[in-house]
Amino acid sequence: MRILDRIRILAILLLGVSCTKRPNILMNDFEGETYGNWQVTGNAFGSGPTDRLWPVNFRINELIGTKVASSFHNSESGVGTLMSPKFKIERRYINFLVAGGRFPDSTGLHLLVDDEVVLKSTGNNQNNLEWQTWEVWDFKGKSVQIMIFDFAAGKEGYIMVDHIVQSDVSAVKAKSDLQKQFSFNKRYLQLPVKTGAERIQIACETYTWQMLRESYKGKLDHIMRVASAASFAGSEPETSLFGDLSDPIKMKETLARHNLELAVLCHMEDWSQPKETESERSRAQQWIAYLSYFPDTIYLPVQMPGTDRGHIQERRRNLLSCVNEITERASARGIVLP
Repeated sequence: MRILDRIRILAILLLGVSCTKRPNILMNDFEGETYGNWQVTGNAFGSGPTDRLWPVNFRINELIGTKVASSFHNSESGVGTLMSPKFKIERRYINFLVAGGRFPDSTGLHLLVDDEVVLKSTGNNQNNLEWQTWEVWDFKGKSVQIMIFDFAAGKEGYIMVDHIVQSDVSAVKAKSDLQKQFSFNKRYLQLPVKTGAERIQIACETYTWQMLRESYKGKLDHIMRVASAASFAGSEPETSLFGDLSDPIKMKETLARHNLELAVLCHMEDWSQPKETESERSRAQQWIAYLSYFPDTIYLPVQMPGTDRGHIQERRRNLLSCVNEITERASARGIVLP
């Protein structure tokens, strides 16, 4: 047989393969008024799918169609299950959209074979639905069921599921296929890091602790210990947390003990007047002098948050006027600015 004939035959065979791709098998799109032939127990999932989160009327993001199966449906304390009828595995994957709390033992989905749990999934700690995939070819031809469950009686413990299909194609790419490019123009990148991971040059913000207001003022040593244990290489503290670490010598000792750098110093003030008040200027001078002990640390003036929403334009002008004066003085002292 001539080479050209072989190429033609191969092309026909490949074309035949590409044209015989099997369609997905829809298990449930949760678009009906009820759950149909899925069995409901308890009170978590209500009488049928929904398009909103109880009780705040939030719309749900990334759903296909208009509704989802949700245990955040009629109350935040409901518990129960949603069980599919038995079906046979006819494709390599089961794909589904899921959101809600990440509590594997309390909220999620199970694949059951002969009433035994063989695969598990749970939520993503947000309200945006994301694709998850089970590879199920090991159970080809077997009779299985999907159970969606919520056994957590609290507002964080809920589960939302949409558009369950059997497919020959995974909805989630392998990690080795995923790439994302970033451009960086700052000294530090702020990201969570797994405890015990290899140390990289990432600084830890302290805003999580600041949100707890008075609870962590003066407890920067504790915050740094947590950041160091989480493998951060630096800290970005706000000045109200410093306490006795307002002494730069003590700060140096504390940083050394926790093997951290002072990446950024966040100086927070009201700065609501056209010019700095006497006390604001005094504190700014204090922190500028403080940074002479830390020549690589970034000085970041940050306005104190508040509830006043009046005179926005005037307040913005006042803030810029004060911050410009402060950063000019800091720059003249060789302080690193953002």
